[in-house]
Amino acid sequence: MANTPKGLLRGSKVRGKHSTMTPCAQEVILFCKRLAAVSKIVPGQIKPISTGTRHLKFTPIPGGYKIVVRGSTNIQELFIYTKDDNAPQKIEDEFMSN
Repeated sequence: MANTPKGLLRGSKVRGKHSTMTPCAQEVILFCKRLAAVSKIVPGQIKPISTGTRHLKFTPIPGGYKIVVRGSTNIQELFIYTKDDNAPQKIEDEFMSN
């Protein structure tokens, strides 16, 4: 796991107690912070997994989406609060283009 870049967790949108981010989750958080429709981002726990390909899995929750961000060796949960029904597609397009 990489060190969380200074300032990534600052701002009115990012909440929560977890301060360590996986590199893939950092990409998602940076993009979500720029989306006007996203009102809150809550980082969740990190779990180690076997080697695999990176991808996102979206699950609707009240007020937004739970995103499971899969990197090459770990997964991290993020909770994104938004009223934009197109947010998952925007986030996934940005994630897969990097």
